[in-house]
Amino acid sequence: MRQKIQKRRYLLVFVITAIIFLLGFSMGFIINSQKSSIIKGLAEKQKVDYLSLQLQSIYMTSIDLNSSSSCRVMGAALDKGWESLVQSYDNLRNYKDSPDADKEEIKLLERTNILNDIRYWFFLDKAKTYCDLRDSVSLLFFYKEKDCGTPCDSQSIVLEYFKKVFGDRFLLFHLNADTEEAMIGLLATRYNITTYPAIVVNEKKFEGFKDKSELFSIICSQFKTQQPECK
Repeated sequence: MRQKIQKRRYLLVFVITAIIFLLGFSMGFIINSQKSSIIKGLAEKQKVDYLSLQLQSIYMTSIDLNSSSSCRVMGAALDKGWESLVQSYDNLRNYKDSPDADKEEIKLLERTNILNDIRYWFFLDKAKTYCDLRDSVSLLFFYKEKDCGTPCDSQSIVLEYFKKVFGDRFLLFHLNADTEEAMIGLLATRYNITTYPAIVVNEKKFEGFKDKSELFSIICSQFKTQQPECK
């Protein structure tokens, strides 16, 4: 029992530390990509979140993992990490649309964003094995910008719609297969992705464009509890 608790303690501290690392990446991305007062304000907020997570990491070493308090701390840290990911993704989209955007910098930022997404998805999956976290659905969205065209663009629009419907209970991870990132290739091989767009939900793969009706059924079926939007 003691070894099991110790193992859980190390995993939880590892997750917290990794999310701190993720926030550090996101904070650097925001500062370097845009210099507007709004982005600077967001970066300042993330600095505070970053310091908060550092304290949470220290706190994790002193709490009783047999109690529910450790999972509450974990849930709060994951929520902060997700907020940072969403903000970084939105800022990346805005930067790509700006006339003075540097193409090489965009490539690097896209890779950073993708790695942050995959890191968070991995940690969230592991955390769910130890904690009864808030009921949510995580979805990996594999797409291409060059060779996919309308199907991928349309799928993105539908997925963004469901982000508005379910809010932070629907965690959408964008994986652009056109980027030079080996991790996407590894995941595509793991799930045998041969057609784009493709989505993976709870280890289940769905290839080709899925309309609102199809996606609605897929997403609702993956919640553990009945959601008001799914009635």
